[in-house]
Formats: sequence, structure tokens, C-alpha cells
Amino acid sequence: MEIYEQIYIQKLETSTVKDRYLLIYNGLYYEASAPVVELLLCL
Repeated sequence: MEIYEQIYIQKLETSTVKDRYLLIYNGLYYEASAPVVELLLCL
């Protein structure tokens, strides 16, 4: 579970994208939806 603690979550603030997040882990970037981020925060 330590891996999940190393994921940096940043909300994407654009006018065309709602409830999308940028996940940063180990130098890699991923785009995720709000439900995925909620799941990560629960772990």
C-alpha cells in the first residue's frame, strides 16, 4: 500500500474537462476520473 501513498493527485482545471485529475507517480503522468481518485484516497 506504500505505492499508493506516493501518487500525487492534482485536479485538472480546464473549462472543457470536469472532474478529471492528473496522477503523478515515479515521473509518469496519468489522467483519471473522480471515481478512480476517490478509490485511491480510500486505500
